[in-house]
Amino acid sequence: MKDIVIGENVTNLKNPVIEGIFDVHTNEISDKISAGHSIQLFGSRLKVAGSKDDIGVFFCSL
Repeated sequence: MKDIVIGENVTNLKNPVIEGIFDVHTNEISDKISAGHSIQLFGSRLKVAGSKDDIGVFFCSL
């Protein structure tokens, strides 16, 4: 049992994670997106569901 190491970095695998944003307008993967154009999100545990016009992904400044 002395070879077991417990680290402080614990990852919660249940939360969604955005790993990359591909800007279709510029053809670049970056943290910047072009206003009024499409993007593709890459990550894990991402889900967008619904049928109304107000369903989607929303970004805000912190």
